[in-house]
Amino acid sequence: MPIRKCQNATKFIKDAEGKFAPCSPSNPNGIEMGMYDVPNGCLREPAVCYDDYMKALIRIKPSVAPEDLKRYEEFTAKYGQDG
Repeated sequence: MPIRKCQNATKFIKDAEGKFAPCSPSNPNGIEMGMYDVPNGCLREPAVCYDDYMKALIRIKPSVAPEDLKRYEEFTAKYGQDG
């Protein structure tokens, strides 16, 4: 997840616009600092990538219980989608 990448980063690299993006700890051009050491308004968060979605699918739990879905389906079958 992009914000987690920023939180866990130990090095940041400064781009041409003066923004700081997290980089690999082995990057020789990286500046050692934490996310909260980056000046206000100068953090460039990484783009969301496929791996971020896959990690989220593993970590995130359903917000609706199966019993609630069953009740919704029964209601929809009985009264229609608009109620």
